[in-house]
Amino acid sequence: MPRPRNSENSRLGNYPGLGRYSDGRYYFKNPFTGRQASLKTRDFEKAVALWALSKAICEKAYGAQDTEKLIATIQGTNTPVSKGANIHLRDFLKQWRTEMLEPGKVMIKIKRGQGKPLAPRTQSDYIKQCKQLERESAGKFAMSSPDLLRKIRALLAPWATRGTTYNHLKAMLGRVFDHAVITGLIDRNPMRDIDKVPVAKREVLVPDKAYIGITDQLVVHNYQSKEFDGQWRVEICDLLYMVSQQPVDFFSLRTNQVDLNAVDKSDPDPANWIWGEINLARSKTSVAGIIGMNREMREKVEWLLRFRDEQFRMNGNVFQKPEHDRLLIYPMYMDRRYRLKPLTHRTFSKWWAEASERAGYKQMGEPGQYWIMDMRKRGLTDEFVSQGDNDKGLHSTEAMKAHYRLINPPKRSRNTLVSIRGRKAV
Repeated sequence: MPRPRNSENSRLGNYPGLGRYSDGRYYFKNPFTGRQASLKTRDFEKAVALWALSKAICEKAYGAQDTEKLIATIQGTNTPVSKGANIHLRDFLKQWRTEMLEPGKVMIKIKRGQGKPLAPRTQSDYIKQCKQLERESAGKFAMSSPDLLRKIRALLAPWATRGTTYNHLKAMLGRVFDHAVITGLIDRNPMRDIDKVPVAKREVLVPDKAYIGITDQLVVHNYQSKEFDGQWRVEICDLLYMVSQQPVDFFSLRTNQVDLNAVDKSDPDPANWIWGEINLARSKTSVAGIIGMNREMREKVEWLLRFRDEQFRMNGNVFQKPEHDRLLIYPMYMDRRYRLKPLTHRTFSKWWAEASERAGYKQMGEPGQYWIMDMRKRGLTDEFVSQGDNDKGLHSTEAMKAHYRLINPPKRSRNTLVSIRGRKAV
């Protein structure tokens, strides 16, 4: 018969894997590998607690599902209930969106004591970004968490390689935490300690050859296995270059923003005559402006107006007022989802990218070597070269003017000095 256990070791039978060395230290024996590890304690109660932890770790690592579920459940209890000072970020985002952002109550500071509402486009972007982060499980942490910075960084980590998106989300969260400070939920805005991700400045000037090659691909519109005349798409590209605005503003142009009667031929030089005007307001900055048309620009506008009228006539709506007054529309040959509806920036950008690839201007991992938004830089650069400093870009700062001018022509001056020896001494 085996000898009976002594009083010290008899109680170990209830804890399989828990053992005791001859010097009194307790150890844990891994039931899956058979290896031993000292628990570095001679206290029985402490050893039992460490045994339970060690056993759970081993069972999780080797596929004991019940134990793994239990661990996950217990870990979940470490997250405070989302209410009061412990409200979770994603819940606070929803609260801020519905109570402040969507009703238009979020203000941006102009100077001390003065502010103004967010621009409509910024408000729309923030709403989308809020909804995006509200769905993220990584946002389920208390706003009062002691390691708030680490948790915010973990939340934003999936966009770390997409600098522009990362920085936009960071800016939106800055507004959210500003509100949390104002309402007394936290003491300071943690977004001040999170740096922006560097974004490479895009300095691409579309050359004439590339522009012609890309627009040549747009002349024929292959739609639903049929070929249609796509000259209207080329006319749009030409006007986009001439207007030189952000695509989002260009594709929002309405017919009432075009004034063909604002003709001014008072200048003695016909090259300076104004053949009409386009009234604009940038959605991003709300800066308004007027572009005086030259003859070529007027011809493009008139072509697109005629095209628009013709498409509505083909639909039989000669005497029926169109549902919208957008200048740029989808033609009648497209299906009912699109025909006669406002042409969108997203769709036209897709057509441009496809044409760019067919023309041989495709880059790995990019929507093309040249983007449709690059035409704004091309237009404003050409204007700067031809007419010098101007406000066609509707920029609010000199820095943004310079951002869209990729060529700096040599500064010109005229000499008025004569030889010092050939003039009277002063």
